[in-house]
Amino acid sequence: MAPARKTFRKIFMRRRRSDPSRRGVAAVEFAMVVPIFVVFIFGMIEFGRILMVQQTLINGSREGARQAVLEGATEDGVVEIVSEYLQAASINVPSDYVSVSPDPADVRGNEKITVSISVPFAEVSWMPPFIYDGNLQATTTMRSEKLD
Repeated sequence: MAPARKTFRKIFMRRRRSDPSRRGVAAVEFAMVVPIFVVFIFGMIEFGRILMVQQTLINGSREGARQAVLEGATEDGVVEIVSEYLQAASINVPSDYVSVSPDPADVRGNEKITVSISVPFAEVSWMPPFIYDGNLQATTTMRSEKLD
């Protein structure tokens, strides 16, 4: 073997186990990286939860508005439809968070009806809210289908 190759081998191919000053370095590096990695993973989970709940609220408000524009609809019936939709998606919110404006029973034909849902994210989060601590909102407006 050429002398240059032997020198290369001695410098770069030596075993690190023989160096006593490097013992425990991997454990220290692991202890420094794991908390950052765990926070990153939980942040991704929480952000995914925000998107999922927001989309469910949008769909729930749309279902409520579809119910509200029909002949014979009542405000209580619309709130019940929205609550059932959200409970089917494992989002349990009080009916106080759902508003219907104006009351579908008082609406004439071709008037707009708005169904809104506003939920504090802390009530639907799986973890303590460290990414987002506000309200998630969804609003849908449709025209009444009553024949007046």
